[in-house]
Amino acid sequence: MQKYFLIALISILGFACNQSAQKEELVGYEIDGTISGAENQMVFIKEYKDGKLQTVDSLTIDSAAHFQFKGEVEVPVVRYIEVSEERFELFLENSKISFSAKLGELDKAEVKGSKSHDELLAYHKATDSFRVRMDTLEAQYGKAVEAKNTAKITQLDADYEAIMAEKSVFVIDYVKKNSKSFASPYIVRSELVYSLSLAQLSEIVSAFDSTIYKSEYYIFLKERVEVLTKVEIGQDFTDFTQNDSLGKPFSLSSLKGKVILVDFWASWCGPCRRANPDVVKIYKKYHAKGFEILGVSFDKSRADWIAAVKKDGLTWNHVSDLQGWGNAAGKLYGIMSIPHTVLIDKQGKIVAKNLGKDELDAKIAELLAVK
Repeated sequence: MQKYFLIALISILGFACNQSAQKEELVGYEIDGTISGAENQMVFIKEYKDGKLQTVDSLTIDSAAHFQFKGEVEVPVVRYIEVSEERFELFLENSKISFSAKLGELDKAEVKGSKSHDELLAYHKATDSFRVRMDTLEAQYGKAVEAKNTAKITQLDADYEAIMAEKSVFVIDYVKKNSKSFASPYIVRSELVYSLSLAQLSEIVSAFDSTIYKSEYYIFLKERVEVLTKVEIGQDFTDFTQNDSLGKPFSLSSLKGKVILVDFWASWCGPCRRANPDVVKIYKKYHAKGFEILGVSFDKSRADWIAAVKKDGLTWNHVSDLQGWGNAAGKLYGIMSIPHTVLIDKQGKIVAKNLGKDELDAKIAELLAVK
């Protein structure tokens, strides 16, 4: 009996040791790297957090140009290897990763051992033809601008938009076919999220496999769908309150009963400032008939904000929390680019977004029953 007990105990201990060894092998990442020409310099792992590039880890490269990082991530995530102000985008995951590069050519680094990074590289290769075509057009565009060839500029703009539309269709299909790849939601987040409609984004998000649900990029896209759904055309407006130019709280709901244009803009935004004269004309034309505008500034400087309001003659209500792109109202409405406008009818329903000046004029006239 004692013999069998010892055998059983040895088996259990052996199993436990094997399990421990296996766990030790799988936990965390190890980046074993060399950057020739960067001997004795600092190398960093960085991440974007709250819109800023922040350091995750750092160490000094040894005299043989070698370095080694160890750590752990919950799921594969993009980080940046940085040395001497050069930066390389790396899809980091819990595995043994080799990194080899030369200082001055960090963008050509060779990476092995990260499945997610390989998948990101495969995507870049699959879309490389689009990049080549767009680079060609950009070179032609520069020459056309220099020559002041307006007809050529107009044609190149149209050609560029056509390529972008073609690429968008390709990328949507690509990420759907690669629904289990952690690279896919990152690709959508990086390249498509600004241009996708709510319907397109919803379709993409619903196509992703449950194995990537913990990805911060998937979570971002899912939350964006939820935000955009709340402020979609046909929905009641979402109320918010921010301080006006005098520092007093002002709520969007205080304008309810009027036709309202919520104008997200900033003093530093060139296209916003160029659009302002047309908005001023529309305001003067319809204000007395029941039209209001609420300007929401993405400025951080109160002085710059107020100066722009005065200089451009924007005589309607204005608010800001002076948080720049972190503006709370902007987040409520899913704003990722400005200028961005939201048109609300007298009943408080969102009826249109980002209309051109002629379309906006016609829509306001319709809502106010102006002939």
